Amino acid sequence: MESLALLAAIIISIAVIGGPLSLVFSLLRTKNRRKHLQLHRTVQRIYAVLIILFGLPALVVGVRLITLDIAIGGKVFGFFGVLTSSIALVQLSRSRK
Repeated sequence: MESLALLAAIIISIAVIGGPLSLVFSLLRTKNRRKHLQLHRTVQRIYAVLIILFGLPALVVGVRLITLDIAIGGKVFGFFGVLTSSIALVQLSRSRK
């Protein structure tokens, strides 16, 4: 039973922590871009990798939590992960163009 609770906590923490973390890295990436006139490509690439690394799993786990037949709390956590990670990934894709 303890291992099942640990697995559930890990799954929910991916959506709850990964989404906002990718959003924070996205905001740092845009702040770094506006602050300096000359872009430092290595820092921009590191931020992009971190956004993808935290955003995609949060998006996938969040969608899975929303579609499962579970209590409303799990669906709220999933929606929070989907919302924050999708905002971060959209900002990343817009900055690439």
